[in-house]
Amino acid sequence: MDEPVSPSEGPPPPDESSPASEHGVPQIAARLRPATRPAVLPAALRVFLYMLSWLFLAGLASFVATLSYALLMVVSGRGDLVSILQQAIQPSSGRLENIPLLLVNTVAELVGTVLVTLLFTTFLDRRSFLVTSFLPVRGWGRQCALGFALDAAHMSVVFGTGFLAGWYQVTATASPANAVFILGVALLVALPAAAIEEITMRGYVLPVLEERYGTVAAVVANSLVFALLHLANPHSLNPMVMAGLFLAGVYFSVAYVATRQLWLPICGHAMWNIMEGPVYGLPVSGLEMPATVLRVTVHGPAWGTGGSFGPEAGVPVLVTTLAWTGLVWWAARRLLPRSGE
Repeated sequence: MDEPVSPSEGPPPPDESSPASEHGVPQIAARLRPATRPAVLPAALRVFLYMLSWLFLAGLASFVATLSYALLMVVSGRGDLVSILQQAIQPSSGRLENIPLLLVNTVAELVGTVLVTLLFTTFLDRRSFLVTSFLPVRGWGRQCALGFALDAAHMSVVFGTGFLAGWYQVTATASPANAVFILGVALLVALPAAAIEEITMRGYVLPVLEERYGTVAAVVANSLVFALLHLANPHSLNPMVMAGLFLAGVYFSVAYVATRQLWLPICGHAMWNIMEGPVYGLPVSGLEMPATVLRVTVHGPAWGTGGSFGPEAGVPVLVTTLAWTGLVWWAARRLLPRSGE
């Protein structure tokens, strides 16, 4: 169990020359929980209760949003209740008419995620969610730009490898106007979707476990949970799927640890999904895309392409994600501004 910290035994002031302070970030313990306000419950129990509460509240928010959207469409004469509810049940059917409902659901789930995270960090963790995840806001643009650039390059390397190996055949491309539209819609959906997972995994689970068990154990544990959460996706019952998603969790965890903010992992996560699906036309964690910039036929072996689940279940992504984990650490420490710059 977590032992409460007495007010007289608080952590020493941060050493500005230490690595933890290079980005203007106080020491981990001071950021996660002020010594005068100990957490209410043990870390593992808080994470368990948080995950249950998040699944319930995010699901409730999605249900209310779906019902409200369906009623609005029925009242305005733009659809019938049965077909709209079918879209909600099968959001991965790859149909363009599903996009508005998908966006409504994603935003609703994001609201539910932020709400439950604020409740837990405020009343159980006794710390500030904003301070440990988003503040200070200085430099957020550079973090997002780095995330976008790294994962655009990452997925391009993965696709390029498959293309050169003859696994992917491009059969059609979208017109420039359609490509701009596809990318705009993809960004609108991918950013809140990535924020949901990053707030949950790297914004709550990782720092709470890190406070009690250390950084390495917390990265491993939250990455495992991240992989297991995708078992509900189509074609996910495959050891290669779990391996690929676990390494992706490690990669995004390192992006958080390197910056102690969520800007970099959220933007990197969103660009990973955008490039993989809407741009290169491949499945994203088992989900087919309704419209893509490139129309691609997959001919390669499942060990190389990931099969119906997509590249995350393929060997190329395992290799590149390991390489990009080191790259994101180096880039965040070298290219992002330090305190006082």
